[in-house]
Amino acid sequence: MTKEGSQEILKNLKAGGNISTGDIHVGDRHESPAPIQVRVSGVGGTPPNFKRYWVERLTYQAELGDRLEAHPVTEIVAAGGFGKSSLAAWAYDQFRGEFTKRLWISFAQPKPFERVARWLLQEMGFPNLDPRAVDDTLLDELLYRLKDPNASVKALVVLDQVEAVSHASDWPWFEKFLQDWAEEGQRSRVLVTTRRSVLPQEPIALGGLNGTEGRVFFEREGLTGDGFAELVALANGHPLLLKLAATWTQQTYGGRVDAPALDFFSKLFGQYKGDPTAKVEQIFGEILKTLPKGWVSLLLGLSVYRLPFDGAMALALVPQAGAAQVGQILAELLEKGLLLAEGERFSLHPLVKELVVARLPQQLQRQAHERAIGYYEANVRAWDGTIESYRAELEGFYHGCEVGDYGRADGLLNRCFTQLDRAGYWRELRERYEQLTATWQPEDDAATQNLGWAWTNLGNLQQRLGDYLEAIAAHHQALQINRTSGNRDGEGGSLCNLGHVYQSLADYTQAISFYQQALLIQREVGNRRFEANSLGGLGNAYYSLGQYERARDFQQQSLEIAREIGDRSGEANSSIKLAGIYQQRGRFKLAMQYRHQAYRTWQEMNLPVTALPFPDFQKRMLQNLG
Repeated sequence: MTKEGSQEILKNLKAGGNISTGDIHVGDRHESPAPIQVRVSGVGGTPPNFKRYWVERLTYQAELGDRLEAHPVTEIVAAGGFGKSSLAAWAYDQFRGEFTKRLWISFAQPKPFERVARWLLQEMGFPNLDPRAVDDTLLDELLYRLKDPNASVKALVVLDQVEAVSHASDWPWFEKFLQDWAEEGQRSRVLVTTRRSVLPQEPIALGGLNGTEGRVFFEREGLTGDGFAELVALANGHPLLLKLAATWTQQTYGGRVDAPALDFFSKLFGQYKGDPTAKVEQIFGEILKTLPKGWVSLLLGLSVYRLPFDGAMALALVPQAGAAQVGQILAELLEKGLLLAEGERFSLHPLVKELVVARLPQQLQRQAHERAIGYYEANVRAWDGTIESYRAELEGFYHGCEVGDYGRADGLLNRCFTQLDRAGYWRELRERYEQLTATWQPEDDAATQNLGWAWTNLGNLQQRLGDYLEAIAAHHQALQINRTSGNRDGEGGSLCNLGHVYQSLADYTQAISFYQQALLIQREVGNRRFEANSLGGLGNAYYSLGQYERARDFQQQSLEIAREIGDRSGEANSSIKLAGIYQQRGRFKLAMQYRHQAYRTWQEMNLPVTALPFPDFQKRMLQNLG
């Protein structure tokens, strides 16, 4: 089934239509067990090292200081390379004593509003957010916490390179946050850098260096001569262009800004009056001509990395070079202004990256992505409870998709799926499975079956997040693929998963129908774990219908299989469900026995009671038993 087929199923579901397995009846949603609380990582960062090329810009610095004191939101607007991020980094450092919390977010790698809002709330001391909370809820919570006059946190939040998300589907939430905070903000401050203004308020329109500032810059670069003012004027004071011009002058004119250098720059810039980006491109092109071929290949290859890179990541792209040689090249590229330092790592200046990517041959691009995958595959980490411990797998997944190697990308995602799923990183996983299922066109039976499992994972994630109709559509995609490919095991699993979704929708009759269909197949293929899952599902459905005897029988069968195959989690789950059934029937002694069984099982698994997938009242009851 195609992606369009999934969209058609979803359309029919939302319209109340029929599908091949029966009429859809969506009942009232019931409360699910309290979800796991997770920490958000990979959002915050550190400011660029502005001091490396910093020139005091007293007029703009004074204006920025006044704006931060008087206004909840301040916006710095300029074209690429004028130093917006450096000015924001100066403020981040200069006013550190005036804020109890400083938070820097770079959108060089775009981030969804949902993750940004969660991270900001988490860093301000409010981490306990439902993973299923959506953008409007998060926006309200974020505004409330920032506005709270009794809050101990006075934050400076810097949103750098916001233009990168200005065309994203969730941009309206960023925009509403900024506009609402501009109108209602109190103690905390938000500082935005962008190439295009995104707020109705008058921004700080950042211009180039003036003659005096340009002279300071050139002298610090070690240049001499009497043409500083003319060169600054030719470059419109554009800081990045001046840095590249200084590099060219050092290489070609012995570091002297005199008549020959000015004649060259005048001719080079003459046809691009008023367009600093075009001038940067010309100088960049000239500098590339002077670099050794290996340096150029490395610089081009580095542009495929989304995250700041270190020497080891650079070495992975040119394995024929030694670590010392690569380190020297990185230092030289940094000195020439082609790289930025970010702590112990490097990144490409955003404008330079645009120019590099435009020159990246397709063959070299693919080779760089594949070598990046190899680097990440060789540098996996042990799970430490946060998504950052799986950064290698997730970045490897990105590079795999970039070169169309979806099978490899799927394998990398599978490595971290179980732990991230258990920890509640459902939105991060869903985003990647949506990408995978939308683009993967499998070429053989094995890949087709893996695509079916990818649709299954997507459906399960959508259910966890409460998107039940989308979950049904995804599971029908998986069901169709499994039937077409003859994957009976997967077919049974898809039917069982559909039962789970309808159980969540309180459509118990439909859920029972799917569980019964699944059970027949699972017994046929001998998948005992899936069989126990369907039996447990039937027990839950009949319990919800008030048919406690049938519910008990199915849960008892599920418990016996879980014990037989050594599924301790399933054993604890069935035990607690049986406890609930006996509690409902007034057999309190049996209910207590099964709760004790569940508690002992989870103790033997070295898991805390808080990790139990049960409602809070059951967790408290088990804690009392302990």
